[in-house]
Amino acid sequence: MKNIIYMISRNIIILLLTSFISLAFAKSNNGIEKISLKHAQNSTINNFENRPYYLINVKSSAVNFDIRVNDLPLLKFFEKSGGMNMEFPINTGILESGDQILTIKVYPLKDNNTILPNSYFSLELNKKIDAWSFTNKREIILKIPDMIVPKEGLPYWEFQTKFSVYVPYQLTGWKNSESIENTENIKKELNIAYEKIKNAIEKKEKC
Repeated sequence: MKNIIYMISRNIIILLLTSFISLAFAKSNNGIEKISLKHAQNSTINNFENRPYYLINVKSSAVNFDIRVNDLPLLKFFEKSGGMNMEFPINTGILESGDQILTIKVYPLKDNNTILPNSYFSLELNKKIDAWSFTNKREIILKIPDMIVPKEGLPYWEFQTKFSVYVPYQLTGWKNSESIENTENIKKELNIAYEKIKNAIEKKEKC
């Protein structure tokens, strides 16, 4: 299953890259004309009246974790030691305005069976008024409760909640996705698709 997920992720990334590349060129009678991809992106974004930008501020020590928004994995940490103190954008997990689901799973460090009492995890959800603003001004949308670890430790800790946002777009994303876990010959089909995209990129052709 892990191999399948890896292969799916690899091909999704390549498909996205190919889509962006195809936007950058258009065939004409005289050959290939270059089109400014940056201009195409900016013209769309410039039409947005608002460009809110949502970020999570994560601080952790002596734990591993998996953070998801609307079941899309956004930030993971799985190591034998250490921690994290960083701010991370989550707009890629938001398909449209309204309620969103935040899921946090905290695990022991590798080679440990329990989360130790001195472990720490906190998360704060912040909003920037404009994605293109470089100020440090933030509005706190949500702060999860502290993870409390008893002296005997915890096997894991999980927290899920909803939060409401506004975004100036509406995407289909993975809403209509279907499980392919039990699909026959899925690895073979994915490898064929990967080779097709790979060959198209090498030959500079559309696929």
